[in-house]
Amino acid sequence: MTSSEKWNLIVSIVNKKTTDKESEIQRLWENIFADVNLFGYSKLGKDIDGMRNIHIGSHIRTIPDIIIRNQNKDLFVVELKQHNMPFNDRFKEQLFSYMRLLSLKIGILICEKIFIYVFDDSGKEISMVIDFTNDNFKGGKFVELFGKKSFEENAVREFVKMDAHIKEIRDDIQRLDFVEVLKKYYGDKYSNEEIALALNGLQVCVSIDNTAGTVTPLPSGYNEFIIKYGNSPKSINQIKIQAGSPCILVFNNDLCVGVVWSHYESRGSEANGQAEIRFFENYRNRYGLWHRMFVNEQRLSFKRLQNELFNNSEFSYCANLRGH
Repeated sequence: MTSSEKWNLIVSIVNKKTTDKESEIQRLWENIFADVNLFGYSKLGKDIDGMRNIHIGSHIRTIPDIIIRNQNKDLFVVELKQHNMPFNDRFKEQLFSYMRLLSLKIGILICEKIFIYVFDDSGKEISMVIDFTNDNFKGGKFVELFGKKSFEENAVREFVKMDAHIKEIRDDIQRLDFVEVLKKYYGDKYSNEEIALALNGLQVCVSIDNTAGTVTPLPSGYNEFIIKYGNSPKSINQIKIQAGSPCILVFNNDLCVGVVWSHYESRGSEANGQAEIRFFENYRNRYGLWHRMFVNEQRLSFKRLQNELFNNSEFSYCANLRGH
């Protein structure tokens, strides 16, 4: 199999296990890392160290989910959460505590997406996010670089820098003076006067779709409506929401800013099943990480929201912002 085919297989497996308990997720990823056709680490050879007890002093112990090893050397640590759980800063800090404790520079958090963290020689954090989507280039490289026969810390570090490099390139492109670029491009073929007249009154701009690769718009014909949200009845904003399977998309004007799903906590919570807006990381500073949804001061269930979407053209609520 190619790296892309291996990644697509992982995506297929993960998408069937979105609601499995963390103990089942643990077994799943131990098997994925052990699969000779995927990563190729050996359970019998103790390359996969699951739930290692690490004692600190005489009383406190910590238990990383998975530590991947080779020739009795720890390579990287993996923190696992359910595949339907959104990113949470607490998950990241938990992973970082293991990395510091084990003196490892590479750690992986797996929940709704894969988050790879690397510390460079100066201690600076660099990171990458990989969506569980088919034919994801970064997913294929993840399988390729984290395999037993190919793992190399420097190669992983350079790979993880890709997200930052892409952002730098996009920022540079948006700052470019395209009129000057076009003048140089056509300078060998046309006179300066011809180029100036051609560009006169012409506006050149670059628009970057921040949702590309994050969510696929639903086809036309799905129900759309306006919802109102805010921290109090005096502070209400409006966004458009669109219903469909497998999730409900949240829009601000024509920009998709998040999704709605059913809240779930494995430890059990009265909030389980409640409708919750999860905003994409790009818009976290603007909207917060997520909003719980209430109607008449009562928790709004995800099932009720789905029914309302397909039966009404408008649905209003006031959300309480959950702190993060």
